[in-house]
Amino acid sequence: MGCWGITAFESDAGLDAVGFIRENLPGDGKLEVKTIIDLLRGDSWCAPPDVTDGDSHSSPMALAEIIVKFRNQDMTELDADLYAAEGRKFSSMTSFTADKESLEWLKGYLTETLKYSRENADGGRKWNGWFKEKDWNSWQNHMECLIRHMEELLSAPEDMIELIQPETQEMSVQTGRNHGISGMKIM
Repeated sequence: MGCWGITAFESDAGLDAVGFIRENLPGDGKLEVKTIIDLLRGDSWCAPPDVTDGDSHSSPMALAEIIVKFRNQDMTELDADLYAAEGRKFSSMTSFTADKESLEWLKGYLTETLKYSRENADGGRKWNGWFKEKDWNSWQNHMECLIRHMEELLSAPEDMIELIQPETQEMSVQTGRNHGISGMKIM
């Protein structure tokens, strides 16, 4: 497995998860976080690794980044690669919902992964395996940002949260708005 950046979208493991999710996008256009988590857990290749490993890139991290991209109405990277042209596209989703239990699981997974990666680094695994301290620090900040996004979603009063609004998604795909993952803004 390789990576060329701090995000799941910049790693083989993350892109494998994104591809797997894309292959399993529902034909009716109604995507659910719970369903994605169940699919990922049941797949031998994309199953989330044990959090105690403190892996830098994982399928839950990729899912969290997808959620943030939907929240930022940024579909550019989700459907930009050559594989998206052949199959289903994230931009064709008309609904993307998240229940509190699934968001809590995702937040917990990210939080525990970050915790154990820091313990690994403190225990002698220099920068938890990152080659450069700058990347290690940036990855930690990125994980903290993903966790904050999950916390904000969990603070919503609804039990089921709609992550996209169909009328705005189409517009954002056409305009190519890009907030990027590293500077994830909460809208």
